[in-house]
Amino acid sequence: MIATNGLLQAGVSANAILYADGVDTNPPLPHLTNEANLAGHISWGYHSSRGPLYATTNATITNGSIPVKWTGRSSWYLIHTEESTSGMRYGQGSGDFVQWFASTAFGGTGYSNTPVAAISFTEESGGDGALNDILFDLWAGGNNFAVCAWNSTNTVYLQAVGDPFVRR
Repeated sequence: MIATNGLLQAGVSANAILYADGVDTNPPLPHLTNEANLAGHISWGYHSSRGPLYATTNATITNGSIPVKWTGRSSWYLIHTEESTSGMRYGQGSGDFVQWFASTAFGGTGYSNTPVAAISFTEESGGDGALNDILFDLWAGGNNFAVCAWNSTNTVYLQAVGDPFVRR
């Protein structure tokens, strides 16, 4: 199942779900790069045409990265990318949790657009490291982050970053 199915099952209106679907190829598919009032975000991260610094790049294309900028009330959301190195702290250059939680992440200032919690991987997860339909279904349903992360885990390499008791 995909994340949208989980959101719909949790009672989220279809009008509140925005996504771009498909495999990022040449020419690349459009990405959600300028959205408002996020509740959750999932993407291929670095393994897309956005490039390695998508989370912290300024508002212009820099170093081959397409910037991602959130607006409105986008500071209390859950993020997950399908990157096998998103949980590694240093030297990976592939979009990781350190960049997601930077003070200028996603076009914000003073941590205004950082997520409240994140799912990342410390090694190759083998494909379905996190079951996104479960992750976002539980999050939209008001469960705390620990319940969301634990129940969506499908690999020993999953890393949960954030307060385990926080909820949407």
